[in-house]
Amino acid sequence: MEFEVGDVLTLEDNKDYVVSQNKLVEGFYYMLLIELPDYKSFKFVKVIDNDNLEEIDDIDKVEELSAIFQKREA
Repeated sequence: MEFEVGDVLTLEDNKDYVVSQNKLVEGFYYMLLIELPDYKSFKFVKVIDNDNLEEIDDIDKVEELSAIFQKREA
């Protein structure tokens, strides 16, 4: 995957986000993005390829990813 923790991305909403975490889940890479500059909002995105990201809007999937991203790696 081309995106690394700490990378800053500008999405279609013309806002900047920093990659906070990325994880492989069920064969797909997902990233937790935190909005800059105030770090008050976040979103999960699925990496389709290095040029395309899909924002996760489904609340059930957001909750599932939240639980996965909160788990500490052993």
